[in-house]
Formats: sequence, structure tokens, C-alpha cells
Amino acid sequence: MNAAYFASQFWDGRSADLEDQSQHPFVNPVEMGLKDHEPILKIVRTDPAYGDMFRKAFGIEPAAITMDHVKMAIASFERTIVAGDSPFDRWYFGGDKTAMSEAAVRGFKVFLEDGRCVSCHTIEQDHALFTDQRFHNVGVGINRIQDKVPEIAPKFLEAKAKGMDVDKAVLTDPNSSELGRFAVTDGLDELGSFKTPTLRNVAVTGPFMHDGSIATLRDVVVHYNNGGVTNKGERVNDFISGGIRELNLDEQQISDLVAFMEALTSPQHVALAGVTP
Repeated sequence: MNAAYFASQFWDGRSADLEDQSQHPFVNPVEMGLKDHEPILKIVRTDPAYGDMFRKAFGIEPAAITMDHVKMAIASFERTIVAGDSPFDRWYFGGDKTAMSEAAVRGFKVFLEDGRCVSCHTIEQDHALFTDQRFHNVGVGINRIQDKVPEIAPKFLEAKAKGMDVDKAVLTDPNSSELGRFAVTDGLDELGSFKTPTLRNVAVTGPFMHDGSIATLRDVVVHYNNGGVTNKGERVNDFISGGIRELNLDEQQISDLVAFMEALTSPQHVALAGVTP
């Protein structure tokens, strides 16, 4: 969703662009699990419909199709999956003061002020991607393995130096999968950090967080309200991003903030989810 505007791809940013991102799911053992890309090339080179489309798009005959052509084609399609025209867009950018409910309007105030959500889920003067394109440790995933990090991190770096495929490792090993951006940059300050996701259509794209470990939007807000832990009073991990701390939002503010996030759903996705506008 809106990946055309992202500065990097995947939760840990290990692909710089959509062309690179598109090639990995085919051969990742926990996704499509192909040994190599040859089955993909066989299909696009022999299927007449694909042959016609690639001929028109690239001016080449099917036998000349390479994975670079396939990657460009997939990335071009992915760039068309764009979300907008939500109630928030009509209210904030379009000036329609009836587009959002009173609860959502109050929630937007929480989003900007006491909730401090806008620090990472950014809004600009003329557009709103709802992401700062950066990576943060918000206390999800890494909390589970924090006591093991001194052992896991050095072993991961050692294996990476010996040629380990990071793309496969972070999806096949439960512990490595929680290292986040560190797996890409080797930076200790990025342990457990994952990319700030867009909030567009967030109400219809649960479960939430990089590992799908939080079921509802309200639970997400409570997690942040607790300062980066699922249950108030739990131990906060040593690598938590500096901006994550208890928010002290009351129940009304939490409900209003959820209402605001529900107002970020685009019309076509409302219909797909069977939600009443």
C-alpha cells in the first residue's frame, strides 16, 4: 500500500526499491520457496498472454525476457496500489468539515499532541504518507528476546560475514527476525527497530505491528500508552527508541485516537472490508 512512496522496502528496509523487493518472495523458503527464478521465467516466456504484454512493454520477444524485466513489471504494478481520499483527506486537505466524526476530530488532536503519533507518522502541508520512513524500536518482538540479544547479535553478524542470506535468515529464524534494522546495518542502535508503517487503511489491515502480534487498534494504542509494553508494569527493553515513553492517555483519548485512525480508510478499501462508511 503506497509502497511507491517508500524510501526502502520490507519492515527492516533490506531492499532499496520495489524492483529489488519483487524478486525475493519467489525464492524465500517461507514464502513461495522456489529453488531459483527459472520457473517464473519459463512461464513468462511461454505463456502467449505474457509474451504479448512483455513485447508491448519492453519491445522484446518472449525468449529475451529476463528477471530484470519481470522485476520492473511487478514493481510498476505495485506502484499503482495507491490509497487516498479517506475521510481524513477530505476533512484536512479538502476542507469538508463534515467528513470526519467529532470523535475522529478529537482523535486527530490527540494524534498531534498528547499521543505524539505525528512524530513518526508524519503529515506534511500538502500530503500525508503517515510515515517518517525511519526505523524505531517500539517494544514489539525484541521484548521477547531481549535477554538473548548479547548472544544472538554477535552470532548473526558472524554468520552474515560468512555470506548468510539475510533475506532468508530474518524470515526463517524466530530470533533473527526480531533484530530488525540491525540485521541490515549492523548498528547496535538499531536493534529491534522496524520501519514506521503508513497508517492509511490501518483499520482494515490488521493484525498489527511487524509480527502481527497485536490484534486491535485499541491494543496498539494501549501498548504505546504503556510506554512500549503490552501490559503496564512489564520490563521495557534496553534498546527502546528514545521517543517511546508512557503517554498517560485516558480512556476517552484512546477511543478518540482509534476513531481517527479509522478515518484513514480509503473508500475502495472500505468496500472491500465490508465496512459501513
